[in-house]
Amino acid sequence: MLQAKALLNTFSRHLGHSALPCRGSGGLAARCLHIEKRIEELDITLPPPSSPKANYNIVCHTSGNIMYVSGHLPITADGTLLTGRVGPESGGNSVEKGYEAARHCGLNIVSTLKSQLGDLDRVEQIV
Repeated sequence: MLQAKALLNTFSRHLGHSALPCRGSGGLAARCLHIEKRIEELDITLPPPSSPKANYNIVCHTSGNIMYVSGHLPITADGTLLTGRVGPESGGNSVEKGYEAARHCGLNIVSTLKSQLGDLDRVEQIV
């Protein structure tokens, strides 16, 4: 879970650097990011949006502008579920395998956001 948060924070930092200055009405700065263009520049391919693997919703829209996303697994593009624990000293996977699993989980979350919102530039904050 912490690795997925780290991945999203890293993702946000990389994508945030692509912010292009825009002007809104009255000379005030407006939000203009072009996140999907930055994802393409980083040579990242989003997987198809996943569906729940049990009886739950992976997205919950609330009143206002908040959307909760949960229940995403580290599933690779070919459909393989990455499993196991991290920690070679205790017989688990390497830290690199843990990062790979967190990356796939994060990409699946971003893919769900894109499918639900249509445009990733609508995302204002990841908490």
